[in-house]
Amino acid sequence: MTLERKISKLFKLIDENWMKHANPRSVWTRYSVLPIIVLAFWSGVWIGWWSLIPVVMSLGWMFFNPIFFKKAKSTKNWASKSVLGERVWLNRDKIEIPKHHKTLPKILNGISSVGMILSIWGIVVLS
Repeated sequence: MTLERKISKLFKLIDENWMKHANPRSVWTRYSVLPIIVLAFWSGVWIGWWSLIPVVMSLGWMFFNPIFFKKAKSTKNWASKSVLGERVWLNRDKIEIPKHHKTLPKILNGISSVGMILSIWGIVVLS
């Protein structure tokens, strides 16, 4: 079982919920989670424990978002295709992905990991 499949189970992404998550509104509004969490932790210096309210709300939205919207009317847009691509990627242990499609996701995950480390460092040192 891939790590991504375990994560999808945590988010309750079953067949119908994948189509809800493929709704472009779900994709676009999910981008709000990280900036709000970063801002909440960063603002903890000024507002103290009150900063946990936007953290909890943002984390709640992160889990609720994939099932909140209606099923996508069309998947002929990049947002829906990216979500369906996630689904293909998490099934790579069951269905072989062509070799030429395996490299780029690994590179992008590496870049994303570096960005996450820098974000955490920035929050910790308030930079």
